[in-house]
Amino acid sequence: MNARLRTVATAHAHAKEKRPIQIGAAVTSVYAGTAVMTSTRLDAMTRTRSVHEGRAFCSRACFVAYNRVELPCEQCGALYVVQRHRMHAARFCKHSCYAEWLSQNRCGEMHPNWRGGWEPYYGSDWPRQRKACRERDAHTCRVCGATAEQVGSENIDVHHRIPFRTSHDNSLGNLVTLCDTCHHAVEAGRVQCPDA
Repeated sequence: MNARLRTVATAHAHAKEKRPIQIGAAVTSVYAGTAVMTSTRLDAMTRTRSVHEGRAFCSRACFVAYNRVELPCEQCGALYVVQRHRMHAARFCKHSCYAEWLSQNRCGEMHPNWRGGWEPYYGSDWPRQRKACRERDAHTCRVCGATAEQVGSENIDVHHRIPFRTSHDNSLGNLVTLCDTCHHAVEAGRVQCPDA
């Protein structure tokens, strides 16, 4: 057994037995090829050695201090503490910063799964017919009777009774106004669509 392995094995044995060991010089450990000073006292002293992954530390507190890294949040710039093994993966101080970053940087064309988007086309007369249907129904849902103001929307949905993709029909006889909740229920088949 070479001297380095014997030193580490001895340190492990001392750590398991909680025996104090004599340290006569500065104790150093190596992390990623860099020597890290864990005790700067050069005089002889008695300490309990803490060993973690082959690195010797003068105490548990010294290991904990070594293992914590302070980083700036990419979104808000606030400093936050992470464990050393996560320092290359951690980028945000809290989930709300990550969510805000996602909404700014991973939406629409900036999202890696973007495939071009889709805008429904209901024909050239659709805007006029949609407005006429809302006025006919007094901006009120035909299922539950809620008005646009009650549902918190400036415009209430206009629904094709027979889907436009099959009928290509924008006549008022094929259109009804529905609130968002009833519109989803009619589309899912949970509620009967009212007659126009």
